[in-house]
Amino acid sequence: MLKYYLYFLFIIILFGLNGKQSDYIQASKKGRPRYLFWVIFVLWLLIGLRNQLYGRDTLGYVSYFHKFVVLDLKDKPEPLYDLFVFLIRSITDNYHIYLMLSAAPICLALYYLFKRYLNNSYEVLAAICIYTLLGIFGFSNAGLRQTIAISMGIFAFLYADKGKWVQSVLWLVSAYFFHNSSFILFLIYPAFFFNPKRYGPIIVLALFLVGAVMPGAVMPFIQTYLPMEDRFGGYVENTQYQNYTGFFLQLILVAIAYTQRDKIMLPEKTKNFFMNMAFLGLGMQSLTVTFAELFRVSYYFCIFDLVLVPLALTSFKGEQGKTIRVAFIIGCLIYIFIISQAATLPIKQDYTIYH
Repeated sequence: MLKYYLYFLFIIILFGLNGKQSDYIQASKKGRPRYLFWVIFVLWLLIGLRNQLYGRDTLGYVSYFHKFVVLDLKDKPEPLYDLFVFLIRSITDNYHIYLMLSAAPICLALYYLFKRYLNNSYEVLAAICIYTLLGIFGFSNAGLRQTIAISMGIFAFLYADKGKWVQSVLWLVSAYFFHNSSFILFLIYPAFFFNPKRYGPIIVLALFLVGAVMPGAVMPFIQTYLPMEDRFGGYVENTQYQNYTGFFLQLILVAIAYTQRDKIMLPEKTKNFFMNMAFLGLGMQSLTVTFAELFRVSYYFCIFDLVLVPLALTSFKGEQGKTIRVAFIIGCLIYIFIISQAATLPIKQDYTIYH
């Protein structure tokens, strides 16, 4: 736990030291790394240098890495992951290097996403708080393959937003061969064109009602019509215990962005994309009351809240806006470290309870 306290203390102190130069999140004129670089670099160290006991799935991935000595891609549904492991294993058997290289894609994706769309160090700080608040930080220390797929989805969007559709599709295809559930990322393309004011709330309401009215239909639909049966077929439905925490957290974030949507300074098509992805993430999260593991699918979309919400927060002006921004950071930290009791953070696992 101490390292996470120190990380947030570090990025808050660094934010404060920027002072009036807090707008300079990239390199200075002399080429010195600025706020964004150090925030992401230390985040990469936190994820990549973790012990194999941190993150529920880490030990399994490390064991697979150590045993991987022969490359056989026949009948492999996710061959790029096996190729990725084989290449690293051919060079070293050090699992720390394996985890460092596995953590690099999400950190690079976040760096380039923030670099393109965020304007100042407050927005970067808020984005990291949201990254932790929603549990994506914790998940980045567990679901290795899907985290890489999420990062590839971010790169696909970065190319799509520049109109480079071929490169974007290649990123999405690569993501699919790391984690098959990422096929759903092809919703990136219609998300550029649908009007979120008109369709966004309808999408969320429709998915919420499906989970509430027809909970027994969700899992059979996934197994029958979507190529995720092998991925989620072993999980059981969650119809007795319904945890709305993730839904309400995303709902608050989407509400902030929606109320400020006309003041967010982005090209209209790009803004539509971010809003639609936020609504899709919220809608998918609403289905977790029926099938808990769909929170993993929600991450493909709500990862873009890390840009949308900080931009919405800085659109509040004057003293009231400053109060809102400070209160948001304090509220996130209180939830992360006190209310949730660090449940959104990657903590040391007792694997005996799983095996």
